[in-house]
Amino acid sequence: MSEPVPALTPQQQRFIEEYAKDKNQVRAALAAGLSDSYFAAAQAARALLKNPQIRNAVKHVFRVQAKRLKMEIPDVIREWAILGKSDLDDYELTDKGRITTRPGVPRSALRAVKKVKITRTEKLTGRGDSQELTVEYRAEIELHAKEGPLAKLHEHLHGVLPGETKGSGVSVELATRILASIGTRGADVGGSGGGAVPDAVGAEPGTTEPCVPE
Repeated sequence: MSEPVPALTPQQQRFIEEYAKDKNQVRAALAAGLSDSYFAAAQAARALLKNPQIRNAVKHVFRVQAKRLKMEIPDVIREWAILGKSDLDDYELTDKGRITTRPGVPRSALRAVKKVKITRTEKLTGRGDSQELTVEYRAEIELHAKEGPLAKLHEHLHGVLPGETKGSGVSVELATRILASIGTRGADVGGSGGGAVPDAVGAEPGTTEPCVPE
């Protein structure tokens, strides 16, 4: 929580802050010092969550979290897409030995580069006074692994294509097809009108209203 909720004791406020992290009632009660034993903490947590004032405070925190998430998720998705769509053919060397993106590839693609090794070779060509120094650059580029970002992007978009079912596991191929289906090369994903809007934190699936257990 960014600021205290009025009319709550410090212990109640701590419980709400802890509960909002993972919606684990017992852990939150223990962290707030409501009890030292598991069962007593569970009873104390249930009692607190039946208190209308506490329930309203929890919902308030969930709404604040959801609002922050809606602002942050597009940036996260954009980064996943950059890593997931990365390709070695997107990069080239300048005549000064620097890595850059090829024409038509957004500069943001450089964030997919994990490591670069530049080798500079100098050699003299020609004879006598007509000799010239020739400098050549070679680059070895290592990109960040894309399996993780693709899997996360697939999970966020809840993508299920024909022949695939939820819970069947995440495949890179499926995630790649989903990524391609939203037509991004990393620069536009998650911007205005892009990407899926996440459910509110603590909300029932498909809703935006925070859910507090009865």
